[in-house]
Amino acid sequence: MNSLTKNSLEVLMSDSNVLNKHVFNSTISDVIIQSKVEPETELQKEHINEIQNTLWINYCLNMLRFELDRHKRLCETLDDSSQSKERRYYVSTEKRRMFKRLMCLKRLENTASSTSDIASALHISHKAASDIIKDSIGFDTVEQTTVHNRKRYCAKNWWVNTFMRNGARYAFLNGENLVRSRWLYSEYSKACISGSIGTKV
Repeated sequence: MNSLTKNSLEVLMSDSNVLNKHVFNSTISDVIIQSKVEPETELQKEHINEIQNTLWINYCLNMLRFELDRHKRLCETLDDSSQSKERRYYVSTEKRRMFKRLMCLKRLENTASSTSDIASALHISHKAASDIIKDSIGFDTVEQTTVHNRKRYCAKNWWVNTFMRNGARYAFLNGENLVRSRWLYSEYSKACISGSIGTKV
């Protein structure tokens, strides 16, 4: 990686994708050294890397806990006979769950997708996409429109509201530790790269 100039540092601080690219290609202490902001000692370099690794492990732990808890919730919903047939249908497989998210996204973006678009987005066959669409029309969850003689689909408003009340609300309430751990790792990385950490006072 080339030495970081003042301009590149400004890009790193403003663009998390660029920051992550630099962070994941080398350790934080390496980034500091190559940007000519050197830690005082080898011991300090070890501490910088140790903190970086600890923050990253903490992020991974929170991600795994979040994913496992969400999987448990999905299984409980699927096994709960008091839930509606429609809800149990859409939590039964990953493709159906992603179909709902795709349709909700299209509604919120004020657009719609054709069967081919849906098949491509979900990496399923055209027939599989057609089957899910047919079932969704039966559940009255999607709205069908015609654009340039092609049928297109998006979620109905009430279906988007169920996502907001359930999936989005769950992530908001239960993803706080995941978001916070990512923020801590990102902010520590930015501080190291900018020279706020690991330099002589």
